[in-house]
Amino acid sequence: MTLRFQTTASLLAALASGQLFGCDASSEDPADPNPSGGGGGSRADDEPRPAPPTTADASFLDAFAETGRFRYGQPRAIEVLPDGSGVLYLRSGARDSEGKLYLWDPETREERELLTAADLTENGEEELSAEERARREPMRLTARGIASFRLSPDATRILIPLSGRLFLVDRAQIGQDGAVRELESSAGRAIDPRFSPDGSHIATVRGGDLYVIDVATGAEVRLTTRPSDEVENGLAEFVAQEEMGRMRGFWWSPDSRSIAYQQTDHSGMERMHILDPMHPEHEPQAWPYPRPGETNARVRLGVLPISGGPTRWVEWDHERFPYLATVRWPRSGPLTLLVQDREQEEESLLAADPSSGETRPLLSESDDAWINLDQTAPRWLSSGEQFLWSSERDGEWR
Repeated sequence: MTLRFQTTASLLAALASGQLFGCDASSEDPADPNPSGGGGGSRADDEPRPAPPTTADASFLDAFAETGRFRYGQPRAIEVLPDGSGVLYLRSGARDSEGKLYLWDPETREERELLTAADLTENGEEELSAEERARREPMRLTARGIASFRLSPDATRILIPLSGRLFLVDRAQIGQDGAVRELESSAGRAIDPRFSPDGSHIATVRGGDLYVIDVATGAEVRLTTRPSDEVENGLAEFVAQEEMGRMRGFWWSPDSRSIAYQQTDHSGMERMHILDPMHPEHEPQAWPYPRPGETNARVRLGVLPISGGPTRWVEWDHERFPYLATVRWPRSGPLTLLVQDREQEEESLLAADPSSGETRPLLSESDDAWINLDQTAPRWLSSGEQFLWSSERDGEWR
């Protein structure tokens, strides 16, 4: 017998119904010596038999697969305009994964499509580098088209990264000629672009180094120079992304004059060779992977003025706390970092002086099992003298 399955969902349905094994999942167990339930068996005649498994609904499974687990069409990356006049968000169609930018008007309660990938690039197709695909994996981001955007602090501009290129959109001019301006660069593909707090500059990572772009002129300046291919600046390493939920690798100062950034050294780490099953003609990619007990990436945090100059490295006990779990640079409050030991049983929250690199402890916690992280903490209050902290120290989140 030959069976053909049009979709993965159909295959799953066949597995559930027993078609692949030449039987009906609802039939009686052939190994049961007393299939009809009458004398001779150990089961009492009046004991109810378990209900047979039901055949999976192929139409449901098809819909589950075709709608991205019923997630396509859901708004995401939601950004409320500061004046409350609207809400920006990304959304795909009900049965496709192409992200488009929309505006919802609270007065009219109507949705308006603002931009698609075809409005930005020649063919509207997105081309991702291996580094960009690896960065999206921990975020479980599989959307095509417009996958992310940044709203400027004054809400007049929208920054959209697409295929490693950066597009700056004048929100008031959308739909008109000249609304979109590409921030061109010959330095490589842009990763994780972010506006400065005053909106005058954009920081991004290209080729493992940190760059700053002047929004008004488009002029780009390279801030860091990595000493080798083993070193990256401005990106979170694998452990931070996959195990700690920290996707960022650099942070603007509140006055927009400096950037705190992570430097990662992968030298000495074990390499895993990963093949892209969608492109078997490509060579496997070698990625540094920190298996338990093996060499970890070495990370440190530096502060660099965007006007140029040397990096000031933040000081802490790297041997005791090799993990940089969380970084905050709030408008009110100091540059703050949370560091952990490798066993993730002990952590220390530190306040750093960006001009000297010196740190002072704010609090510490330990647990004989492990410590779960809350990437939204600490939350500094407007006074800059107090912060909110969440903890499981007594067994529950508080």
